[in-house]
Amino acid sequence: MGWADGRRDRRPHIVIIVVNLPPEKDRRVIREAQALEAAGGRVTVIGPRSADQPAHLPGTRDARIRSFRQPFAGTGILSFVAEFGWAFVAVSARLLGVLVRTRVDGVQACNPPDVFWPVALVMRATRRPFVFDHHDLSPELYECKTDRPNPVALRVLRLFERLSWRCASAIVATNESYRQMALERGKVRPGKVTIVRNGPTLAEVGAAPPDPVPAPRRAEPGVVSRGFKLSQTVSGSMVALAHGTNDAQKTMGVITLTLITAGTLPAGSGPPFWVVVAAGLAIGLGTYVGGWRIIRTLGRRIIHLGPPEGFAAETVASSVLYYNALVLGAPISTTHTITSAIMGVGATKKVSAVRWGVAGNIVTAWILTFPGSALIASLMYFLVRPLFS
Repeated sequence: MGWADGRRDRRPHIVIIVVNLPPEKDRRVIREAQALEAAGGRVTVIGPRSADQPAHLPGTRDARIRSFRQPFAGTGILSFVAEFGWAFVAVSARLLGVLVRTRVDGVQACNPPDVFWPVALVMRATRRPFVFDHHDLSPELYECKTDRPNPVALRVLRLFERLSWRCASAIVATNESYRQMALERGKVRPGKVTIVRNGPTLAEVGAAPPDPVPAPRRAEPGVVSRGFKLSQTVSGSMVALAHGTNDAQKTMGVITLTLITAGTLPAGSGPPFWVVVAAGLAIGLGTYVGGWRIIRTLGRRIIHLGPPEGFAAETVASSVLYYNALVLGAPISTTHTITSAIMGVGATKKVSAVRWGVAGNIVTAWILTFPGSALIASLMYFLVRPLFS
């Protein structure tokens, strides 16, 4: 069908945008085009060019492909910026060409990347719907691809994701978890998000015989996730209390021992009130100032933790800490305990799922802490000693 025929065709015309894969290789896009044609529409797909350069989308009646070259694909943040920037320019040029040649009744953009929200604003300004087809979580995808995610790039990705949700006329989510992301992280109204799952048809896999015994009903992932999020309020509080009963108590003990050695306190004395307050404030401020870095490393860089995994790790770590503090009276490190618990939880999925390189760096830092602390303490002693001699 030529462009002149397209102008005479009265079927609703939908343009689908896909960037991370050539359209003819994206099974979800092909099924969406088939569904639109079955509903009485016609489809044009804009996407990156493959070696075959087909003009027609396989498996569809007459869906056309408008492709563009992608010369900037690579690794690294600069290549990602160039790739996504070029994709936006190339897609906008192709879409403008389609708008000039024929009627367009709506646009559907598949992510990643989340850069097409300006197109959504233009389409909605011209009273045409724009559908955001949410395929992947771009911020989490970026974090998984690098050991040291750039915080500025991460904030930009989250901003673009939020703008894509907000600017769209409607949102298509691939599952319940993505729908919850749009509702909670994007703050969009529930009626704006529709779940469209992707899978083979019965004709492709063959019809299965009916099961004589009804399968037990499984809880929705979103319900389970919310339950564990609420449970993490308790398990996280337990870890926080255990952190204070271990790490802060060790600091109080060292300061009290120093005061007894110096003769300021009599032997057998407990820590003074000001020592308790100072140790509590120090550990609280330290967690407030630098704790987010440790949380990001443990919760993202070693392995991506969901609410169930986080609840399991926190419960085990707090149990070990309480047992050692209350039963054995042995001072142990909260950081060592929770890190080991997280690695254990991650290894239950698959041993290779844990980033052992990051875990090795953490262990190396632990080992270097002992001689480093001893060296700094010795230097401080020699610097301060003349003031009191």
